[in-house]
Amino acid sequence: MRGRKRNTASNDPFIQSAIEQFRVHLRALREGHDLTRLELSRRANIALSTLEYYEYGHTKPSFEALLALCKTFEISPNELLCWERLSSLIKAAS
Repeated sequence: MRGRKRNTASNDPFIQSAIEQFRVHLRALREGHDLTRLELSRRANIALSTLEYYEYGHTKPSFEALLALCKTFEISPNELLCWERLSSLIKAAS
C-alpha cells in the first residue's frame, strides 16, 4: 500500500471503540460459525486481505461490506456493529 492512505480509525474515542468492538465481534462471529477467514471472504465476496484488515482493526468496512457480512451471518447491521453496546457509550459520554 505504498503511497496510498489506509482507511484507518479517526482520533475520536467513540469511533475507535466502535472499530475495536466490530473487529472483535467479527472474529467471534466467524469462529462461532466455524469459518476460516478464507471461507468467510468467499461467502461474503470480500477480499481475504480486506477481511484480515477488518479483524486486525487496520481499516473500516465499507457499507457494502457491512451488508455482505450481515447477509452471510444472517444478522442485522445493529447486531454486527454491537449497536446496543455503542449506544450505551454514547449515553454515558453525554
